[in-house]
Amino acid sequence: MPYAEVETRRVARHIADGHRPKFPKGTTADKHLRRLVKRCCLRNPDRRPDFTIIARKLAKVFDAAQD
Repeated sequence: MPYAEVETRRVARHIADGHRPKFPKGTTADKHLRRLVKRCCLRNPDRRPDFTIIARKLAKVFDAAQD
């Protein structure tokens, strides 16, 4: 769970302060998924992918995982 170490009521401030979720060491998450999460967390909302792009990339990650 992202930010498990932060009290629920403080998560928004934590994110506003620049903290972003990290994949734990040893996680086998696809590099494309990691990249997508990173892009979704960019501070500038204009640089974040829109929902159509997110859905397309998640479909690719899912398809690759099925192989």
